[in-house]
Amino acid sequence: MAKRHSAFTLIEILIVVIILGILAAIVVPQFSSASEEAKRGAASTTQASLRAQLQLWKLQHNDTYPTLVQLSAVNGWQLMTMKTAADPAVPAPGPAGACGPYLQAVPVNQINNLSTVVTSSTAAGVEPAAALLAGKTGGWLYDEATGRIWATQG
Repeated sequence: MAKRHSAFTLIEILIVVIILGILAAIVVPQFSSASEEAKRGAASTTQASLRAQLQLWKLQHNDTYPTLVQLSAVNGWQLMTMKTAADPAVPAPGPAGACGPYLQAVPVNQINNLSTVVTSSTAAGVEPAAALLAGKTGGWLYDEATGRIWATQG
């Protein structure tokens, strides 16, 4: 009696490869959307932290928010990452300042990997339109009057 070797046929292997390809085509788009959702979630968390630190700045600096000029110093957020004087009329921050630092590092918008801040003027309490957020080239949109900050999409 001849020995018979058990092995897969070419047709069986092709069917398994096709099934795996179909499953991969179904699963891969779900992972890419999960990545985008994770970026949005991280940006939202950073945004909430920035809003809290801007409120703390306001409390410690005689009811004034930092201005875009202050936020644009050197890397855009230098003033928020160092000690400052409580009086906003004192322009030079230094180690003897009584307030801050408010941020440990420059905040990066995880959606577009930018850390620059762009100023905007919106009505109090009104969120900017998605088109406005998408059209900005910076990482963050900041309203100096209200202290609100949004992650841009552009």
